[in-house]
Amino acid sequence: MKQRALTVVTRIQRDQVASLDALLTQIGDHVNDNPYVDFSRMRSLHFASWVMVALDPEFPPQLVLETSYDGDLEEHLDQLLAHGGRAVDAIYSHCNGYPVAGRRDPRLVKDYLRTHAVREAAFLVGLPGQTVASLLNAIDVRQEVQRFLDDLAATCGFDGLSPTALIDRIARHLLRSSSVTPEPSAVPLEQQRAIAFRNAILMTLGGVPLAIALSPLLAIFLAVLRVHEIRDRAVPPLPAGPIDPRLFSQEDRFVQNHLATVVRLRPGLFRRWTLKGVMAFFDVFARAIYRDGNVGGNPTIHFLRTFMMDDDRRVALFSNYDGSWANYLGDFADQMVFFLNAAFGNTEGFPAVNWLIGGGARDIAAYKQWTRERSPYTHVWYSAYPNVTIQNSQKDLALRDGILDERRADSVAALLRVL
Repeated sequence: MKQRALTVVTRIQRDQVASLDALLTQIGDHVNDNPYVDFSRMRSLHFASWVMVALDPEFPPQLVLETSYDGDLEEHLDQLLAHGGRAVDAIYSHCNGYPVAGRRDPRLVKDYLRTHAVREAAFLVGLPGQTVASLLNAIDVRQEVQRFLDDLAATCGFDGLSPTALIDRIARHLLRSSSVTPEPSAVPLEQQRAIAFRNAILMTLGGVPLAIALSPLLAIFLAVLRVHEIRDRAVPPLPAGPIDPRLFSQEDRFVQNHLATVVRLRPGLFRRWTLKGVMAFFDVFARAIYRDGNVGGNPTIHFLRTFMMDDDRRVALFSNYDGSWANYLGDFADQMVFFLNAAFGNTEGFPAVNWLIGGGARDIAAYKQWTRERSPYTHVWYSAYPNVTIQNSQKDLALRDGILDERRADSVAALLRVL
C-alpha cells in the first residue's frame, strides 16, 4: 500500500489567532489524551501536525495541517472526521470559509479540506511500502522473538543449537505457537535496495547523455544564475520574523521530533522556477533512490515534504525525523547539502551559495540560525510509533522478513547480528 501526503493550508481569521493558538496548544500538550481528537484510532495515520504560520506581518496568518497516511484519501478523511471531527470543527471555525454545519455535513467538510489542500513539490518517504500496520507488526514480532529467546535461555539454553537451527526454531514458534502473526513486507528492504540500485543505474545512463545534450542550455542557466547570486548578495534580506520561544522547549523531547520551516523566495521568476525545478528533481530522486530509510546515507527521516505557499512567494519544508534538532540539521547539511543549496539558495536569508551548490549550508552555524529564525512552532504533533527510529525499524523489518524468508539460510549470520 502506498504512503501519501495531505497538506491543507487555510487562512486564519485575524481576530481568532490568539484563540486558535490557545486551542491548539491545549490539544498539543495532551496529544494522546484530549477531548477533541484520538489520532491513535486512525489506523492508517503515520504522522500528523497542525502548525500556525502567523509571525510574518507581510502575509495573512495561516494554519497548516500535515498528515502522512496509507492508502486512499477519502478513507483518510473519513477517519479524520470519525475520530477527530470535534477537533476539525473547533479548529477550522477559526478559519475563513469553514462550513457552518461542520461535521454534521461531512461532505462539506471534506470538500473544504480538499479545496484547501496544496500539492507537495517534493515528498520523501523513509520506508516506502511500509504501512503503519506493517511497522507495528515488525515491532511486535521483534518483541515476541525476544521473549521467546529469553524463555529458551531460561529453560534449555542454546547448547547444541546451530545458528540455522536457532533461526528455524524462532520461525516455527512465530508461525505455530506465537500470539503474534508475522506479516511480511510486500517489498522487503533488500529488494528496495536492489530497486534503488537499478534506478540509479538507469538514471545515470539516461542523465549523462541528456546533460551532455543540454550542456549549452546548462551553461547559459549557470551564467544567469551566477549573475543572480552576485546581485542578490548586494541586497540585504528582509528581517525574519521573531523566534517563537516555545521552539526551545519543544526540541529534542522525544526519540522523534518535528521540524517546520517557512521562508520567503527571492523575487523574480528565475528564482521561483529554479527552486521548483530542483524540488521536482529531488522528488523523482527521493522516490527512485531513497527507498530503504537511508536518505543520502542519513537514516533519520521518516517523512519529508516541501510545498509552496502564498502564490509561490514562500516555500515550506516539514519533516518528521529522529534525534536532536542540532544533529538532524548537521546530518542534513552534511549528506544533502547539494539539495539544500540548490533549492534554498533561492530563498531570503539563506547563507550565500556559489554556482548553485557551493557554500550555503556548508556554513553550518549560519544554516542553523537561518532555520531557527524561520521555524514556526508546531502546536500539535502526533506519531503512531513515537519511540521507534528509522534504524530500529530497519532492524525490525529485516528480522521479521528475514526469518520468514525461505532462503534465510543464506542470511543466518545477518539475522543473528540483528538479534
